[in-house]
Order: sequence, then C-alpha cells, then structure tokens
Amino acid sequence: MDTAVAKSYNDAFNPEDEKHCMWFKLLSDVMAEPEEDMSKHGQKVIRIMKANPMNIEFNERNMLDLVFIQFALGLSYARAALIGKAWTPQSPKTPGE
Repeated sequence: MDTAVAKSYNDAFNPEDEKHCMWFKLLSDVMAEPEEDMSKHGQKVIRIMKANPMNIEFNERNMLDLVFIQFALGLSYARAALIGKAWTPQSPKTPGE
C-alpha cells in the first residue's frame, strides 16, 4: 500500500541516478539513527526531504508518509539493483588490490 505522497516520490525516483541514490542514502542514514532530541532530528529529516533531487515539494504535514516513502524507494532501488539497473557506489578496495 502506498500513499499518494509516497507514489509521487516513487514515480520520480530513478535508481540509476547517482544524485537520487545518494539522497536516499542520506535520508536512510538519518532515519536509522535518531537523535535524542526528536525536535532536532525531525528538522534534519525535513531539511533532507526538502532537498530531494526530484524537486518534489515536501510538506511537513506529510511526516507520517515517511515510512511509506522509505519503503517504496527502498523496494524500487532493491528491485533495480537485483537486475543490474541501479547506480551503486564503488566499493572501497581491499589493501593489496
């Protein structure tokens, strides 16, 4: 199940676009490590959402849609990665390679 807001992000998200993927990584990293001060954490999340490279206007009233947005984008990225159609960062080389 998607919300209309999550669908708009999913429709605009391109898993082959480095900027889209790095923005999604930033969002995921911040969401995975909430700060003690939830107000500051929420403001950081809002700044990231508003800075999305898809140029979708994020309204703070849609904060509860974040879980749907993250799920939709994560699924879209994973499906693309599994068929070799997603941008992926270069792996750090192991010493001696």
